[in-house]
Amino acid sequence: MLAVEAAGAEAPAAASLEMERRVQQMRRRQLILRLQPR
Repeated sequence: MLAVEAAGAEAPAAASLEMERRVQQMRRRQLILRLQPR
């Protein structure tokens, strides 16, 4: 996590925002998969 955050801080604002979007999407997908009854 620290390395990713450091890279995001060094990267341009647009790139860091896109990284945050990807992370949020991954978290949402994981939550949805966990909440799905099987």
